[in-house]
Formats: sequence, C-alpha cells, structure tokens
Amino acid sequence: MGNESYAPYDCAVINDILTRESGRIGGEILKRARETSAWIRMTPTGAFPDGMGVEISNMMFERTFNDTVEDDWVNVTVSDGSDASACLPAVEDVSFGQTLRTYRLQHKAIEGPDLCLNDLRTNWSLTKQVNAAVEQLSQLTQWVWENRYRNEYIRTVRKVIASQNLATSSGDAWLSGQHPTSHLTQPMLDRQYMKLIRDGAGQYAIARAKGRPIFGLITSAETSDSLTFGNSDTREDLHWASPEQNLEPLGVQKAYRGFTHIIDPYPARYNDNGGTLDRVEVWTSSAATKGNKFEVNPDYESAEYEASIIFTPSVLRCLKARPLGSAGSNVRYDARTNMGDFRWLNIPDRKCNPDGDIGFHRGVFMSATEPMHTEHGYAIIHKRCSADLELAACTYS
Repeated sequence: MGNESYAPYDCAVINDILTRESGRIGGEILKRARETSAWIRMTPTGAFPDGMGVEISNMMFERTFNDTVEDDWVNVTVSDGSDASACLPAVEDVSFGQTLRTYRLQHKAIEGPDLCLNDLRTNWSLTKQVNAAVEQLSQLTQWVWENRYRNEYIRTVRKVIASQNLATSSGDAWLSGQHPTSHLTQPMLDRQYMKLIRDGAGQYAIARAKGRPIFGLITSAETSDSLTFGNSDTREDLHWASPEQNLEPLGVQKAYRGFTHIIDPYPARYNDNGGTLDRVEVWTSSAATKGNKFEVNPDYESAEYEASIIFTPSVLRCLKARPLGSAGSNVRYDARTNMGDFRWLNIPDRKCNPDGDIGFHRGVFMSATEPMHTEHGYAIIHKRCSADLELAACTYS
C-alpha cells in the first residue's frame, strides 16, 4: 500500500488577489459600477422544454392571401340552362404555408480566481473585500445577459444600412461590402415604421398613443439627441407632445411619429476593417495595483458606426434551461438556475486541495433564442456624427 505511484501533474498557481494592509488603508472600499440598460426588462423570456433534445423547431404559419390585386370579380348572371353561373362563382384557389425555424440551447461558464483560506486569514477588511467581489460578479451576470439579448436581437432581425437605398438583409451578418453613409434620420425611421405596420407588427407594439402603435427605438443618448435636437421641426413637435402614461414603465414619457427613444448606454458599435464591419469592444483591461481593471475602450467612444434597434417584443424569446436537481432513482444533482448565479465551490482533490481550503466562484449560463416574428424588428447601422459642442468664447475679460 505504501508503494503507490501517481502520475505527476501540477496544481494551479494561486494568486492572492485581495489586498493586505501595509501601512494604512482607509476604511472605505469603493466599488466601480456601470449603468444598466433596458434589455433585461424588455426581452420576453420563457423556459426551454425538457426532454426534447438540445435543438428544436417552431412553426410559423404564414399569411394567406390571394395573389392578385386586380379587379377579377365577375358579374352574376341568371341561369340560362347551359350553366349554373348564378350559383357557382369562379373559384380562386389559395394555399397555406408554414416555415420551420430551428433553435438550440447554448451555454457558457465564468469562473473567478482561486482563493486560499490561509491567504484570506491575513487580508485587510476581509468581509468588505469579499462582499465587494461578489457585488462585481452580480454586475457581471447582468452584463452577460444584457449583451446576450442585444446580440441575439441584432442577429435575428433584418439589418438595414443607412445609405441611399437602405439596403436590407435578413442574414446573421451585415451586408458585405456595404457601409453607412448617413447618420440615423427620422425619414429613415418613418420608412421602416410603415414596413412594420404592413408586416402586422402594430398589434405587438410596446404601446399605443392616440390609437397609433408605438415601437421602441433602442439607441444611444447621442443618437437620440441628434434625432431630437438636430431638426428644429422635430424639436418643436416634441416640445408640445403630451406625456404618455403607458410609456412611463420604460423610463420614457413621450413618443414621436410612432417611436419612443429608449437609451442603451452600450449600443453595438463598429469600425471599418478593410471592407468589413468589425464590432468594437466596450471595455479594455489594464493592470491595476492588484489584478486588472476594466475601463471604457477609447476606440468604442470614437467608433465610426453604431447600431440602433427598432424593438418589438414579438421578435424573439429567450428560453432558459430549468433547474434540474433529480433525474429519478436517487440520481441527484445540486440544482442550479443556469442564470449565472455565482456559487462558491471548494472541490476537494487529494493532491491539490485535500482539505478543501481552496475555492472559487463559478457561474453557469444556459439559454436558447426562439425566433418568432423576426420581421417585426430592424437593426439599423448608421454613422456617428460628432455633436456640436456649442463652443463659445468668453464675453468678458
């Protein structure tokens, strides 16, 4: 028994990431936060059905109309013994159509750094530091879901290039070789509004104002200001517009020409990279006193293009995987939500963690995006024009 041999392997290197007091550190621990967006509260969600595999399809029963707008009605005539035209009108056949759309579960996991019990014993203000770390992980979970909803909506809907012909595609990517030549304008939105109305999106609008369907325009504050204040007529119309109570839960009060502006602090932005549109990362990391810190990426602030979203809740649903704690016959698991709730894990290992003194935070995310009325939304990519800073010289010395 004393001659067992084990295959050699290395244990993970552990870095003490929390701060240990050296000299004096003030009692307050400051925590960097970020602004949240409306994506989480606006995106419809549901549960992915168990027992149906990882890939399933839904059926869209397509519209049924006749195929002509010509006046092909015929006169009713009295039966004359040769036919029954008075009782048998000419028949026009129609057919039904169905479209199957496939979607599947996807998942990802995020883990925090390993923390050693004996390192924690000597760290300064341990409880505050750990609480601050957990709060940052909670913000990370919210960011992951916001980004998921934003990305899936852009992927699913039709994509419009802000140029003369408003070139439109329905694929997962932007049209190759085409670039925006204009910032977002109200006439562009007016055109897409009528397309949505003709596609039946009005009955699923986020609100109605004086009987008119209202769609959400999820955009940056800069683009919203450009649309609102860049045109004197629009500015005057909005000044006299009445507040709409049914829009207040979304954080907005007024609607203009069928849209209400919903501010996204982190809209998708792009730069031209040799003829293709490349997404620009929001954050960039650099070394902090310990570990890394994340700052807003300067390239994101100066990006040339931005995507604004025409939002209708009928476009898609985000389906979450239900917690599963038992598979029957005493086969049990530690149930998890698959929503990115970070759990503390200290997994014993004979060589690397025999006493369970090393642990880490782990969050698991799992969902599927069910496409529904994908024709009820648009992503419009447009130029970002520099705002007028209204610089003025001093009028006194």
